[in-house]
Amino acid sequence: MKNLSNDAQKNLSENQVKECVCAEDVICALKPLIDEYFIGSSECNGDSIIYSLPDGRAFRICAIAL
Repeated sequence: MKNLSNDAQKNLSENQVKECVCAEDVICALKPLIDEYFIGSSECNGDSIIYSLPDGRAFRICAIAL
């Protein structure tokens, strides 16, 4: 990449990121934060997290590419 301009390198890097990051990656990155900041339990389920509160309520947190 030495011969590419800074803008070209940035665009190439952004395109590589777009190709490499999927919904599951986003969910896997969010799960530890949910576990740390919220009371209850959570589990990864593909492109979503199932978050359950101690009182039995549950939520599905989804990551969907737009």
